[in-house]
Amino acid sequence: MKTRSLFFITLLAGCVLVSCNNKKKINRVGKRSGKTGIKYSEETFKPKSFKEQSPGPGLVIVPGGTFMMGGGEKDIEYSADNRTRQVTVQSFYIDEVEISNVDWKEFLAAQEGGQSRQQELYPDTAVWLRDLAFNDPYAESYFSHPSFNMYPVVGVNWHQANEYCKWRTEAVNEAILEKDEEAVLYPSYRLPTEAEWEYAARGLQESEVYAWEGKSLRNRKGQFRANFKRGRGDYAGWRGGDRRHMTDGYMITAPVMEFMPNDFGLYNM
Repeated sequence: MKTRSLFFITLLAGCVLVSCNNKKKINRVGKRSGKTGIKYSEETFKPKSFKEQSPGPGLVIVPGGTFMMGGGEKDIEYSADNRTRQVTVQSFYIDEVEISNVDWKEFLAAQEGGQSRQQELYPDTAVWLRDLAFNDPYAESYFSHPSFNMYPVVGVNWHQANEYCKWRTEAVNEAILEKDEEAVLYPSYRLPTEAEWEYAARGLQESEVYAWEGKSLRNRKGQFRANFKRGRGDYAGWRGGDRRHMTDGYMITAPVMEFMPNDFGLYNM
């Protein structure tokens, strides 16, 4: 998939929160202490009441489960160093779409510390440059031009991605506190683990080649289900006729919500 593998590091749909989705009455605090029998009161001690919290902005719940992680017999090229093993993942929240250029611009604009801080967190636009390929326009315009605002940010390293997660945690919780000073805050955003990302990317299609049922790369209308490279050097797949049926339409990455989501409701995984 071009969108997720064209560059050595892309900030993927990557910020997650551990899910606290449990409605069982057994986990609710009563009016009295279960260990002393003393009634909770404002004068002594009264635990804060809590109802199920709505997901943070842009997040989707991924119900936990067990799956076979790693390549299988269909993944011949990587079978030697990607052996399957059974892994259990607890429920968590993950971004519905990738972090876009406009999201990253918002992050940069909020930074304190002047130009040096922004330069430290600015995406590496040199990831576009390749020998014998004229990718210079992308290096110059992909992040800066507003026409690419809704495309996924690329050229972001691990340090920058973690700084984004820290900033997003503060930004989301500050917005909550503006509405209610005693509101329960969201836990820290973070990057997904390898197991979490693979589980989310598979979208419950554990034994399938792709993140949907069947071997076809197209839907019933003949349109590509993902940003797909059909063959060596064939990034656009133009063959004449109705363009929508002959190509995915994108030479490089695609807008973050362009293609069909998987069964978890996640785009471009």
